[in-house]
Amino acid sequence: MKNDRTHGTFSTTRWTLVLRAGDSEGPSSETAWQHLCKIYWYPLYAYARRNGAAKEDAEDIVQGYLLSLFERQDLNRVSPEKGKFRSFLLASLKHYISHAADKAKTLKRGGAAPHLSLDWEQAGTRFEISDTTSGTPDEIYDREWALALLQNVLERLRSEWQAKHKEALFDLLQIFLTVDRNDAKYAETAASHGFSENYLRVNTHRLRKRYRELLREEIGQTLKNRDMIEDEMQALFKAFE
Repeated sequence: MKNDRTHGTFSTTRWTLVLRAGDSEGPSSETAWQHLCKIYWYPLYAYARRNGAAKEDAEDIVQGYLLSLFERQDLNRVSPEKGKFRSFLLASLKHYISHAADKAKTLKRGGAAPHLSLDWEQAGTRFEISDTTSGTPDEIYDREWALALLQNVLERLRSEWQAKHKEALFDLLQIFLTVDRNDAKYAETAASHGFSENYLRVNTHRLRKRYRELLREEIGQTLKNRDMIEDEMQALFKAFE
C-alpha cells in the first residue's frame, strides 16, 4: 500500500486508510478494508466476549457488525473530527450490540461485501488462554488492539528483511526489540552465532529504528494528523500496564 509521506514525515491528513476503505468505488477499497479488519476484528471479538457474549454469539456479532459497516457504507460518513478511528469502532460496536445485534443473522451476505477471512477457531482458543479477567471490556479491547497492531508491524518488518534475504538474521535480532539495551546480551549472542558484537549492535539499531518508523506509520493511518501519533503511541503502551 502506498504511503502518504512527504520528505520523510507524515502528511497532514492521515485518515487515508479509512477513506480508502470507505470508497467502495476506489481501486484500493477492498485492500484497505481487509487491512482494517486484520487489525480490529479480534479486538472487537474480545470485547464482545468480555462483555458477556458466548463464543458463537460473539462471532455473529462481529461478522454482522463488520459486514454492516461495509454494506451501509458507514465509513463514508466517519469524520476524523470525531476522534480516533479505534474509538469510533468500539462506540459503533456498542451501538450495534444494543440496537441491531438481533438483525445479525438477517444481514445480506455476499454481494458487494468483501470476503472476511476471520479465524474463529483460533480466536476462541486465543480468548480462552489469554488473561481476559483483569480489565474491563474496554480495556481488553485496547490491549488486543495494541497486540494486533504490534503483530502487524512485526509482519511488515519481517517481510522487508525477507526481501533482503535476511530472515534468519531478523529471527535472531527480533528478541532485542523488547529487551532493554542494557540487558541485551550482544557479545554472548554474537559468539554463539559466529558474528561480531559490533555487527549485531549495528543491525539491531537499524531494526529498532525501522520498527519505530513502521509503528508510527501504522498508527498514523487511522488518525487525523501526525500530532495525534504520540498520544496514540502512549495509549498503545499503556494498554499493557
